[in-house]
Amino acid sequence: MMARFFKRCAAVALGLALLFVGLRAGLNYSGFCLEQRRWLTDREKIEIAIKRILASYPPTLIEVVTYPDGRKADRYFQPENPVPYRSVDEFLQVNPECCEVTQREHPKISGSISLGSRLFGITSANVRVRYQVRYLDASGRMITRIMEPYIAISNCGRPLN
Repeated sequence: MMARFFKRCAAVALGLALLFVGLRAGLNYSGFCLEQRRWLTDREKIEIAIKRILASYPPTLIEVVTYPDGRKADRYFQPENPVPYRSVDEFLQVNPECCEVTQREHPKISGSISLGSRLFGITSANVRVRYQVRYLDASGRMITRIMEPYIAISNCGRPLN
């Protein structure tokens, strides 16, 4: 009789543990931040991604160089005279319709956020940010280049790249 009681207690404990793990994984998968007990809005995710970009502005740019023999190669450089954005608001004003919250990865990576990343709350979404990198050339003219990074955001709003 006692053995049957302990088996039932063990089964109930196992059931509760599985329920807890399943509930937590489901909340993580949905993008819920357990620390803050809420979901981040798309606007918050976009602002986090823009702040991440502004913190490392200007980005390294790529330029295709053609040699006299016809070979082509990528040349990486950072603009010497960048024109920084003063704020998230200015960034959004200069780059309207810049941003999209998505489950897709960067097209060069292909695919979408992995199941494991979502179940463990590592990555809630990616924010695609299409924006102008602004800098002055040697003669003082404003040059712009378009960049389109995908910034991964955790469930609680930490940028991951």
